Amino acid sequence: MLVARGRVGSQRPLARWLAGILLLVVFSLFSPPAGAAGETCLLGNQRAPSSYIFWFYTGEARYALVYYPSDLCSCEPGVEVTAVGIALLYADANAVDCPLTLRVAVGPAVWDAENGLWAPGAPAVNSVAVPITVGGVGLHEISAPVAGHCIDPSRPHALFVTLDSPADCYAYPMPTFDSGASATFRSWAWSDWDDRWMLLDPAGGAPGVLTIRGAGDCCDTPVAGQATSWGALKSLYR
Repeated sequence: MLVARGRVGSQRPLARWLAGILLLVVFSLFSPPAGAAGETCLLGNQRAPSSYIFWFYTGEARYALVYYPSDLCSCEPGVEVTAVGIALLYADANAVDCPLTLRVAVGPAVWDAENGLWAPGAPAVNSVAVPITVGGVGLHEISAPVAGHCIDPSRPHALFVTLDSPADCYAYPMPTFDSGASATFRSWAWSDWDDRWMLLDPAGGAPGVLTIRGAGDCCDTPVAGQATSWGALKSLYR
């Protein structure tokens, strides 16, 4: 249940200080976009986390970010996704103590005629489940490696994040959102509700776009685009 919102940095002073330090660490983990084979590229939503929704995550959830790799990465002719992650805010010690498992995936996007935009398709490559441990309250970026999947950076693509925690935790980490729309970064965040993808639309009340992001290397043979319709893909999640 979405009961309240907040701003990253609006926590008590210690948590706010830790969040600022962690932000510096988070964004120093990735190299600048590169154009030569074998060099690291930024992927997904690299904008700074700025807000969250209380109880948006309550123990089991799957999210997706659809984006254009070419908006951030200059790899030609392809980019190989090697890691996917999400920025989470741990507001108190109970959230830190709550066990968390992360799984990620990458896959193509499909056109959603109903909403008039690109939606997550079927994942093409999945990671193994990764147990997550953080050192304390604050903003943490968690990620998992994923097997190589060479994609065409000019076509929309999807990054998937699945979070899993026990239902009896006293508190949970909170997925973070950026500050809103960007003219230079095309992206759409989605949440899996009862095996159906639902758009997290800033125009409909979402505080921004989920901070799901990744990294990759330039590659030479991108996979072919997927021609499956959105209607056919929706049937996979029913």
